[in-house]
Amino acid sequence: MSYSDDEKRKILGGMLFPRVEKCAKEKTFVPKITGMLVDFDVFEVNEIMEFLENETILTERVREAEELLIESSGK
Repeated sequence: MSYSDDEKRKILGGMLFPRVEKCAKEKTFVPKITGMLVDFDVFEVNEIMEFLENETILTERVREAEELLIESSGK
């Protein structure tokens, strides 16, 4: 069975969201961070799967995304 990119993003995002929520410091950023992590222009599916399999890598990516969001929001 073949999924469209939108379907893949929804599936991966649904899997990542609770994991991102668990390790994010700023909970209001969780939806945005999840969206950033399932951006196929930035990450390939195999990289996203690695986030799901490796808590350390996921935490690093979440921290990077939080820093970017904090910088862009001027907090």
